[in-house]
Amino acid sequence: MNHRHTRGFTLIELLVVISIISLLIALLLPGLASARNAGRRAQCISNFRNIGQATHMYAGDWKGFVPREGNENYLEERGNGAYWTVSHVPWAMACRKYVAPRPEYRNNYHNPPREYGDKFVNAKIYKCPSHPNPGHNVSYIINGLRFDRAGIVNEGNFRHGSGRYAHQIERVVTSSTMVYITEFESDPTNYFVNQMYNTSWNAYGDRGPAGWMDTWRAVHVIGQYQGTSGRRTEHKRHQTGSNVLYLDGHAEYRTDDYILDLKNWDDKLYHLQRDTDR
Repeated sequence: MNHRHTRGFTLIELLVVISIISLLIALLLPGLASARNAGRRAQCISNFRNIGQATHMYAGDWKGFVPREGNENYLEERGNGAYWTVSHVPWAMACRKYVAPRPEYRNNYHNPPREYGDKFVNAKIYKCPSHPNPGHNVSYIINGLRFDRAGIVNEGNFRHGSGRYAHQIERVVTSSTMVYITEFESDPTNYFVNQMYNTSWNAYGDRGPAGWMDTWRAVHVIGQYQGTSGRRTEHKRHQTGSNVLYLDGHAEYRTDDYILDLKNWDDKLYHLQRDTDR
């Protein structure tokens, strides 16, 4: 009678197989991570493009005027076809009607009832999938800088609300090159989380947190992170750069040196303080 013997793996052979598997994993992981990062960046770009479309829809409803600050001016007709800036609405609230409608707002997106404030929970389009801080429901920030001349930012004696006035989109000759919206600071110390979502700001519902989502001082773009008196932009959200939305509606990935250069934030409207419908 014949006996069949089964030969098992030796320890050396097992170690060789494990080594090969480990090597393959080491080779594949960077590629998988790179693909995942590319997917997140693409989703962020898609968010920006949709926000760009919403901006142009807003302009169509408001005589060509577009948001430019966290606390943005909106318009009211004052007779003879003239429109003047009379109140404030954050850019994220201005676009909210077109990207994530809230029926309970009853089309009152400039000043919604406080009891309906949800801190943008339902506006997923405002959330970058690569934003590392889960405490933030808005990952983007708008260009609210007001330049007196090339390279010189008018900071309104450091008083919030003295930045870029509302203006008509057709005025901006740099609409395809000027940073309009980019990525908000990662907020590693939770400074903005604690400020934006505290009891006082929550009393204003969605408008409260949105009031922080702009740059109105040069340091908000080029400075170091140090709370409200420091940098508010994130210039390396996606590895060596961040995504940028332009006022003409297109969006693209830009390296950090582009985002940190103030000349790319200049709309060249040096002589205009505010526009009227003409």
